[in-house]
Amino acid sequence: MSDTELIPVLNGLGEFFAAGFMEGEGVPTVLRAARAIRNHLSRCPLPDYRGETFYPFSRSWCDTGSAVCHNYVQIRYDPARLEQKRGEVTTTSERDALDALRAFWQDYPSAPNYTHSIPHYDRVLREGLDGYAERIQARASGGRAPNLYEALLIVLDGVRDLHGRMVARIEEGAYHFFGKPEDPADWNSVKSGKVVLVVLKTQGLTGELLTVLIL
Repeated sequence: MSDTELIPVLNGLGEFFAAGFMEGEGVPTVLRAARAIRNHLSRCPLPDYRGETFYPFSRSWCDTGSAVCHNYVQIRYDPARLEQKRGEVTTTSERDALDALRAFWQDYPSAPNYTHSIPHYDRVLREGLDGYAERIQARASGGRAPNLYEALLIVLDGVRDLHGRMVARIEEGAYHFFGKPEDPADWNSVKSGKVVLVVLKTQGLTGELLTVLIL
């Protein structure tokens, strides 16, 4: 299957990380990984907001039952999940896409090492994603490690997308719990005193980002 045929089918099967990683030929690994993370963050299903103080308070948004996903600092390939999916699909194109996924990942080298990162929460909250992007762009202008800095900006794009989607889900749920105002300008008064913490955890290149929304 060509990329134009394969990638939409993988996305339709919920293999967002694999679709982002496998698209394109001759792309450096760090850019493949960044595109994969961005694709997953931009498409993965999010739980409904049900009035809780922490959202999302689970790993369900990052573990979507895919055969390939980003796992800590590694890429996890789960052949059992792939075979289960292959037994459930009903079209030739879906089976061909999963066969292509298996052929790509079954011999892909693993990275058994690990690392730890401690996010600078004060800086994250003070500077926001825009501040991080500006510092990355400034370092990228020096000409060193261009692929790394491009990859970081790609991941930030995915984080922005995920953040926007989370805010939208919170607003949808908040309408249900607090009532939808007739005038959007009244929204803050409707939500007065409610604090929601959006915990945005993306392992690996971005560590853990915390966004505080005063609703």
